[in-house]
Amino acid sequence: NDAEVHLLGLFISRTAALAERLHALRVQRVDRMRIMLSKLEAVGIHITLEEVRVEAGDHTLGRPHLARLLQRKGFVSTIGEAFQRFLGNSGSAYVPKQKLDVSEGVALIREAGGAAVLAHPGSHSAYDILPPEAFNLLDGLEVYHPDHGLEKEHFLLAESKRLGLVATGGSDFHGHGLHGQKLGQPSVSCSVLDELRGRAAA
Repeated sequence: NDAEVHLLGLFISRTAALAERLHALRVQRVDRMRIMLSKLEAVGIHITLEEVRVEAGDHTLGRPHLARLLQRKGFVSTIGEAFQRFLGNSGSAYVPKQKLDVSEGVALIREAGGAAVLAHPGSHSAYDILPPEAFNLLDGLEVYHPDHGLEKEHFLLAESKRLGLVATGGSDFHGHGLHGQKLGQPSVSCSVLDELRGRAAA
């Protein structure tokens, strides 16, 4: 229903099909960036694709790279303003990205020999978004996360047991200074890793 959830593919061991699909998505991201740049050009903001590539380095092109350039060039004061005015879902230069269906995402993870876990379901209402049958595809549910309070953790832990899913956890760390998460917090037992490895190998 045009909502977004995040999947974790853990213990990936076979990469061919996954790499091919990810390559296709990266190509689409370049096309998307070109359209966003043309929309900015139409309102007098000139940023080249090459500038975005330099900003992104080895990473797949995305809106954060363009937002940093908008700030550096003085078109906005903050990254938040860049998203609010131009790059967010209601921004004048917004272009939706191509997404995978949950079942396709899980299938790619499984084909790659991995275990599929629904990431931080309590922080973006993924638990309420996904249809019940989608949970039958998963191996785990990320119960412990910096954005989950105790009430959400207790609910998700009970649900993971009810659904027969591994209760996982993670910091969602994306780099220093981003989102406020600390690497390694919260921690989980090594038994969680063993359980997930068993699911991935099955």
